[in-house]
Amino acid sequence: MHAGHDHHGHGGHGDHVAQFRRLFWIMLVLAIPVVGLSPMFADLLGYSLPDVPGLAWVAPLLGTVMYVWGGKPFLTGGLSELRSRTPGMMLLISLGITVAFLASWGSRLGLLDRELEFWWELALLIVIMLLGHWIEMRSPASSASSPRRSPPPPAPSGSRTAPPPGCSGSRSVPPCSPRSSGRCWACPRTPSSAP
Repeated sequence: MHAGHDHHGHGGHGDHVAQFRRLFWIMLVLAIPVVGLSPMFADLLGYSLPDVPGLAWVAPLLGTVMYVWGGKPFLTGGLSELRSRTPGMMLLISLGITVAFLASWGSRLGLLDRELEFWWELALLIVIMLLGHWIEMRSPASSASSPRRSPPPPAPSGSRTAPPPGCSGSRSVPPCSPRSSGRCWACPRTPSSAP
């Protein structure tokens, strides 16, 4: 499980993976015209956009759909991290897509410089983050049956603190939190040591 996300209420881990897979593919399809019809992307690659009435509104409209629909997991996760005062990756992604979205609309409406139209960056950021999220969710390490844990750092040399009962052969690690006065132990979870 990753920060800022609660997997309860998603109909199980497999359903969560399927939701992200589906959302990724839909957003990838929407991203193609958003990227291809973005003036900044056209300038970057040196091609001209056709002068077709209404074509200039395709990237903003599809980009808005992408922000609202494809960005929803990041926006809700970022809001959750903000409310719990635990900023993390979801908040960072939500800030990135929100800045790109607002700057792009400001530019499109003539409120900001034309150079601040970032529809293609918004689209690619959402697609890439959804892909990463989908890959993370489908990995065995993130499933409920095998939670992902960071390996403990090596024990400091000369550590003489005895392990708690049931943790024979464990290594001590630095304090778990700023409030910890002693050492925390990295003990293997066994039925006898489970809470």
